[in-house]
Amino acid sequence: MTRKPLNAPQDSERARAQADGAEIGRVQIALAALCFLAAALWSIIAGLRHAQLSFPRNPFFHHRQNQSTHKKTMNHRIKKLQSPAVKTRSEMETLVRDIAGLKLNEKLLVDNMDSEIQAVRASYESRLGTLTQVLADKLDAARAWAEAHPAEFSQRKSIEFAHGVIGFRTGKPKLKTAPKWNWDRVLETLRSSAWGTAYVRVKEEINKEQIIADVTARKLSETDLLKAGALVVQEESFFAEPKLTRVETREVARAA
Repeated sequence: MTRKPLNAPQDSERARAQADGAEIGRVQIALAALCFLAAALWSIIAGLRHAQLSFPRNPFFHHRQNQSTHKKTMNHRIKKLQSPAVKTRSEMETLVRDIAGLKLNEKLLVDNMDSEIQAVRASYESRLGTLTQVLADKLDAARAWAEAHPAEFSQRKSIEFAHGVIGFRTGKPKLKTAPKWNWDRVLETLRSSAWGTAYVRVKEEINKEQIIADVTARKLSETDLLKAGALVVQEESFFAEPKLTRVETREVARAA
């Protein structure tokens, strides 16, 4: 008969305990993943509820939004509108209220997004700063070794190691000042030399600000300017700005 080792039950129990521990670990990982997905889903639902509940629906808006486009001839300040078309001042009041709520909620969302981005950036900046410094020190050490051992390169510009390649790359030609020189001194020297003027560029451009100032001050006529192919215009742009009281602001912020 084959005799079993005396410690066989202990080994069996140890193996079972290890299997149970591995199973518990997998369950914990699965639960963590489910919690993360639930949090993400809740964030999406909250965003949708925020968009729907921050301000009441306008029955006129929803009644008209699926109708066809109406073209109307208006004065020069109002262009053609797509449906829903606002006809009365009361409807315009409701529309401005909706715009004010939308603008405020847009600002709240942007502020929340910026704060979250800043928090994430702050959590990584310290670690990235340390990593960048350590990497720079090691690159300096590698460059120092390469410069101190040119014979290792022979006729090549790079050396291959097990985990990477080091070497020297030849960059594109670039112009730099000589020692104790600056670009202003170089420019003056080129201007005063017979051969240097060919290397000095002069950029010509229209002085738009001066033209506007002279037309406004009637020193330059618009007729003469038009003959030159230009004209001074002053266009209008439509705006709608929120005008909310503190109570209304708190109510909309709470709904968000």
